[in-house]
Amino acid sequence: MRTQEEYNQYHLQDSTLIPLDKLSGQLNQLPKDKDIVVICHSGARSLSAAVLLQQHGFKRVFYLEGGLNAWQAAGYSGVGATQ
Repeated sequence: MRTQEEYNQYHLQDSTLIPLDKLSGQLNQLPKDKDIVVICHSGARSLSAAVLLQQHGFKRVFYLEGGLNAWQAAGYSGVGATQ
């Protein structure tokens, strides 16, 4: 649930960018039968997005607590800049 600028700095491989302020208008493009993990820089916006998705009937919603900051600090890979 990040901005384009944040996404360009780094993001998880194979992720899709939908900024939080655009999410409500794109709900019909998201699968209700698959897991959805929402991610932001610190975890705050992704929590808001997860709540919004759950309010709209999405059951398999998760968010990355601590965001990409925590992901990188834990040493996980898969974070890269847009080429």
